[in-house]
Amino acid sequence: MDSKYPAMKKNIRNTLTIILLAFIFNLTSVRAQCRIDTILYYNFDPGSTVKKLIVRTINKYNASNSVLEILDQSWNSSFNIWENTKRTNNIYDSNNNRIELLYQEWNIGGTVWENKYRDLFTFDANHNQIEEIYQEWDICCDVWANNTKVKNIYDLNNNLIEFLKQTWTKVDSIWKNQIKENNEYDVNNNNTVYTTQYWDNNSSTWMNGTRYNYKFASNNNLIELYRERWDFFKKKWTFVDKELFTFNLNNKKSEYLRQIGVNDSVWINDNKIIYEYDLINNETYQLRSEWNTDISDWENRERSYSYYDSNNNLKEKIDQSWDTFNSDWENSLKINYTYNSQNKVIEQIVQMWNYLNLHWENYYKNSNEYNNSNKLTFNLIQLWNINNNAWLNNYQYTYEYAPIGDLIAKDSYNSWDTLGLYFKSHRREEYICAQLVNSQDIRKSNDIQIYPNPTNSNYLNVILQNKSNFELMNLSGQILIKGVFNEGNNTLALNQNITNGFYFLKIDGKSFKVVVER
Repeated sequence: MDSKYPAMKKNIRNTLTIILLAFIFNLTSVRAQCRIDTILYYNFDPGSTVKKLIVRTINKYNASNSVLEILDQSWNSSFNIWENTKRTNNIYDSNNNRIELLYQEWNIGGTVWENKYRDLFTFDANHNQIEEIYQEWDICCDVWANNTKVKNIYDLNNNLIEFLKQTWTKVDSIWKNQIKENNEYDVNNNNTVYTTQYWDNNSSTWMNGTRYNYKFASNNNLIELYRERWDFFKKKWTFVDKELFTFNLNNKKSEYLRQIGVNDSVWINDNKIIYEYDLINNETYQLRSEWNTDISDWENRERSYSYYDSNNNLKEKIDQSWDTFNSDWENSLKINYTYNSQNKVIEQIVQMWNYLNLHWENYYKNSNEYNNSNKLTFNLIQLWNINNNAWLNNYQYTYEYAPIGDLIAKDSYNSWDTLGLYFKSHRREEYICAQLVNSQDIRKSNDIQIYPNPTNSNYLNVILQNKSNFELMNLSGQILIKGVFNEGNNTLALNQNITNGFYFLKIDGKSFKVVVER
């Protein structure tokens, strides 16, 4: 749970961001189940139905269906030939662990591949990555130049107990410490202590940074989280805040409480959230309040009601904010869902409360269509135009499938032309599977590829051998994004709330360190 809560408008923006992210994950869920050997990319002139080939990606695999090479080429329409642009090559050991990633770009003038960077990986006998060395190509000396190194240490249960990041110094030709993270675990492999340290060059020692202490119940529910910061003057850990989690008899979270640490023994209330559920554990109510130190009592801030249909589908959610002036609740945001007979969302409408006219106003609409196999074939995102009181197209996506159910094409549209009544931007992807892969063969490999990592962009590419649940968490254990990665290539969008720093990407119980450096 986030320790600080933004103002009302920011909360609404965050809610809408979550809605859009949910839509993104819905799109990734239609990824092909076959092994994609080639992706063809097309562009269309505004208003035209004639596709123009621009780029293709060719994937090569080994016998274990792990990616050996990703080759990108652009189409030269003048000479009707493909021209290389970039490629990524992977090398695996006998256990199908990727031990090298090499990225190269094509030099058109010299008609050769030029090295750009590479990652070297080392694994232990349990397939845990124990070392990663990132190198960049030195064009002056035609050699690989060290950049950063990461060392991981694991316990007997394959839990990560130490993460060490070092940078290469050219002057001294040595690895210099930068960041170290230590973890402790209980008998159930719950992470109970997380500590960060930073290398001090002046004293050549590790300096404490932050520490997180987690307490779990017997059923492994997180019930307490204490944050501490190292006091350099007092030379001791000092409390920052703590978060307390309470669960009901059905193992559902019933209360969240955050308190601020004044000293080693005094805690001041900060904010609280209460959760309520129906008889089948659907969340029906949520109330957030903040502590008022002047009156020593809780004050209302926000609440939400959720309503479900007979199939337990969420059909309506209403958010309200507390009006301190009138001492009453005021509507803020409403979301309505419509489902088909297969419980698939066919329409989602978001409305905002007009505080002046006291009525709901349309804001956003998401419309979906499915085929007989319940696969998404059409998605349209529209925004409400208050000038003419009509829905205005914003984005559109269409999907095509082979008779066996594999995704073979996706069209993306944006930039609606209100005069010509067409999308000015139209891009198409076509997927070619030269060889279908037996699902049992895929599951033999546990290979997971995450790149670029560190990333300086707004996305991560994740390649899996089989469908998996995932969670992206910050260092305090808060889940920022969760969803499902599908077999093959996936794109994880990193929203504006994902700031620079370290994160854990948990995929089916296994955690991977992710670094964001935008």
